[in-house]
Amino acid sequence: MNENKDIYEDYLKFKGWESLFTYSKYQAKQFEDIFSGLNLENINILEIGYGSGSLMRWLSDQGALVSGVEIQEELLNAAKENSFQVYSSLENINTESFDLVIALDVFEHIEKAHLSDYLNSVNQITSSNGMLLARFPNCQSPNSVFTQYGDPTHVSKLSVPIVIEYIN
Repeated sequence: MNENKDIYEDYLKFKGWESLFTYSKYQAKQFEDIFSGLNLENINILEIGYGSGSLMRWLSDQGALVSGVEIQEELLNAAKENSFQVYSSLENINTESFDLVIALDVFEHIEKAHLSDYLNSVNQITSSNGMLLARFPNCQSPNSVFTQYGDPTHVSKLSVPIVIEYIN
């Protein structure tokens, strides 16, 4: 993650996250579209960088067994208050194997110099038949300019070919 944690001091306000671990009808529709055709009942899921917790709550409401990783103390505490198992880093996860690891809008927060090691850590906690679902601004698209540069915590410019290179 961005090594300067001070940059995240007002991040909740910057993102407009006024309520945590809730989701709107619009968000529910987005989540239904993303996970359509996947039976989430009893799937062991880890969401990295869960932010407001809306996806964690929705996944839990669908019957998934959801845990999360987040670096902000306020978000870790809020997740615990909502009965979620959470970790402050991937290194704190011992023996669990996750069927699905979700990293939506996370990898652009990781310095490229650390991305390969980070992806290896994700692989170590993913079950042998597990999957990684990732989303990040595509630096090769002019449509992602605002997304990439509109958040001061974004430190890496990524595209699918770049991430595949780091995976290999």
